[in-house]
Amino acid sequence: MTDFFKSAKFDKNNKGGKEKAFYSLDELKKETDRLKRENAAWEKEFSHIIELREKATKLDKSGKYLEAIKIYNEAIQFGENSGRMKISNYAHDINRVIILYGKSKQIDLLKTFLERIIYDYPDYRDFEKWETRLSKIN
Repeated sequence: MTDFFKSAKFDKNNKGGKEKAFYSLDELKKETDRLKRENAAWEKEFSHIIELREKATKLDKSGKYLEAIKIYNEAIQFGENSGRMKISNYAHDINRVIILYGKSKQIDLLKTFLERIIYDYPDYRDFEKWETRLSKIN
Protein backbone atom coordinates (compact mmCIF):
# COMPACT_ATOMS: atom_id res chain seq x y z
CA MET A 1 0.00 0.00 0.00
CA THR A 2 1.41 3.42 -0.94
CA ASP A 3 1.90 6.30 1.44
CA PHE A 4 -0.97 8.09 -0.26
CA PHE A 5 -3.46 5.37 0.64
CA LYS A 6 -2.05 5.06 4.13
CA SER A 7 -2.56 8.80 4.66
CA ALA A 8 -6.09 8.56 3.25
CA LYS A 9 -7.25 6.25 6.05
CA PHE A 10 -9.49 8.12 8.42
CA ASP A 11 -10.05 7.36 12.00
CA LYS A 12 -11.85 9.36 14.65
CA ASN A 13 -8.75 9.54 16.84
CA ASN A 14 -6.58 10.88 14.02
CA LYS A 15 -7.76 14.41 13.37
CA GLY A 16 -4.63 15.37 11.37
CA GLY A 17 -5.01 12.38 9.06
CA LYS A 18 -8.00 13.88 7.29
CA GLU A 19 -6.10 17.09 6.49
CA LYS A 20 -3.13 15.08 5.26
CA ALA A 21 -5.36 13.03 2.97
CA PHE A 22 -6.74 16.18 1.35
CA TYR A 23 -3.22 17.52 0.98
CA SER A 24 -2.24 14.29 -0.78
CA LEU A 25 -5.26 14.48 -3.08
CA ASP A 26 -4.37 18.07 -3.94
CA GLU A 27 -0.79 17.08 -4.71
CA LEU A 28 -2.03 14.19 -6.83
CA LYS A 29 -4.29 16.54 -8.80
CA LYS A 30 -1.41 18.98 -9.38
CA GLU A 31 0.83 16.18 -10.61
CA THR A 32 -1.92 14.82 -12.88
CA ASP A 33 -2.47 18.30 -14.34
CA ARG A 34 1.27 18.70 -14.91
CA LEU A 35 1.44 15.36 -16.70
CA LYS A 36 -1.52 16.29 -18.88
CA ARG A 37 0.23 19.52 -19.90
CA GLU A 38 3.47 17.65 -20.63
CA ASN A 39 1.63 15.03 -22.69
CA ALA A 40 -0.19 17.70 -24.69
CA ALA A 41 3.09 19.50 -25.41
CA TRP A 42 4.77 16.22 -26.45
CA GLU A 43 1.83 15.35 -28.67
CA LYS A 44 1.99 18.75 -30.38
CA GLU A 45 5.71 18.37 -31.09
CA PHE A 46 5.35 14.79 -32.30
CA SER A 47 2.48 15.85 -34.58
CA HIS A 48 4.82 18.38 -36.17
CA ILE A 49 7.37 15.64 -36.88
CA ILE A 50 4.63 13.47 -38.38
CA GLU A 51 3.48 16.35 -40.61
CA LEU A 52 7.03 16.85 -41.87
CA ARG A 53 7.42 13.10 -42.39
CA GLU A 54 4.22 12.90 -44.44
CA LYS A 55 5.36 15.80 -46.60
CA ALA A 56 8.78 14.18 -47.14
CA THR A 57 7.19 10.81 -47.91
CA LYS A 58 5.12 12.35 -50.71
CA LEU A 59 8.24 13.93 -52.18
CA ASP A 60 10.15 10.66 -51.76
CA LYS A 61 7.44 8.67 -53.58
CA SER A 62 7.38 11.15 -56.44
CA GLY A 63 11.14 10.77 -56.92
CA LYS A 64 12.05 14.20 -55.53
CA TYR A 65 14.81 12.80 -53.34
CA LEU A 66 16.71 16.03 -52.68
CA GLU A 67 13.58 17.83 -51.51
CA ALA A 68 12.55 14.84 -49.40
CA ILE A 69 16.00 14.71 -47.77
CA LYS A 70 15.67 18.39 -46.88
CA ILE A 71 12.30 17.83 -45.15
CA TYR A 72 13.44 14.64 -43.39
CA ASN A 73 16.48 16.55 -42.10
CA GLU A 74 14.16 19.28 -40.86
CA ALA A 75 12.16 16.67 -38.91
CA ILE A 76 15.38 15.22 -37.46
CA GLN A 77 16.65 18.63 -36.42
CA PHE A 78 13.30 19.52 -34.85
CA GLY A 79 13.37 16.27 -32.86
CA GLU A 80 16.96 16.77 -31.76
CA ASN A 81 16.27 20.32 -30.62
CA SER A 82 13.21 19.29 -28.66
CA GLY A 83 13.51 18.61 -24.98
CA ARG A 84 10.69 16.07 -25.23
CA MET A 85 11.49 14.00 -28.31
CA LYS A 86 13.74 10.97 -28.24
CA ILE A 87 15.50 9.37 -31.19
CA SER A 88 12.77 6.75 -31.44
CA ASN A 89 10.42 9.60 -32.43
CA TYR A 90 12.49 10.51 -35.50
CA ALA A 91 14.58 7.40 -36.23
CA HIS A 92 12.39 6.65 -39.26
CA ASP A 93 13.47 9.99 -40.72
CA ILE A 94 17.14 9.20 -40.09
CA ASN A 95 16.80 5.89 -41.90
CA ARG A 96 15.01 7.52 -44.84
CA VAL A 97 17.80 10.09 -45.18
CA ILE A 98 20.34 7.27 -45.29
CA ILE A 99 18.37 5.47 -48.00
CA LEU A 100 17.79 8.62 -50.05
CA TYR A 101 21.41 9.72 -49.92
CA GLY A 102 22.23 6.31 -51.38
CA LYS A 103 19.50 6.49 -54.04
CA SER A 104 20.59 9.97 -55.08
CA LYS A 105 24.28 8.91 -55.16
CA GLN A 106 25.32 11.53 -52.59
CA ILE A 107 27.96 9.30 -51.05
CA ASP A 108 29.98 12.07 -49.38
CA LEU A 109 26.87 13.44 -47.69
CA LEU A 110 25.82 9.90 -46.70
CA LYS A 111 29.24 9.29 -45.15
CA THR A 112 29.13 12.57 -43.20
CA PHE A 113 25.56 11.89 -42.07
CA LEU A 114 26.39 8.35 -40.91
CA GLU A 115 29.46 9.55 -39.01
CA ARG A 116 27.34 12.16 -37.23
CA ILE A 117 24.52 9.86 -36.19
CA ILE A 118 26.95 7.13 -35.12
CA TYR A 119 28.70 9.70 -32.94
CA ASP A 120 25.45 11.20 -31.60
CA TYR A 121 23.58 7.92 -30.96
CA PRO A 122 26.05 5.21 -29.94
CA ASP A 123 23.44 3.44 -27.80
CA TYR A 124 20.65 3.34 -30.37
CA ARG A 125 19.58 -0.09 -31.61
CA ASP A 126 20.42 0.70 -35.28
CA PHE A 127 23.98 1.72 -34.39
CA GLU A 128 25.53 -1.49 -35.76
CA LYS A 129 23.60 -1.20 -39.05
CA TRP A 130 24.85 2.36 -39.44
CA GLU A 131 28.44 1.29 -38.71
CA THR A 132 28.18 -1.56 -41.24
CA ARG A 133 26.86 0.80 -43.89
CA LEU A 134 29.62 3.31 -43.18
CA SER A 135 32.29 0.60 -43.39
CA LYS A 136 30.99 -0.39 -46.86
CA ILE A 137 31.40 3.21 -48.01
CA ASN A 138 34.93 3.44 -46.63
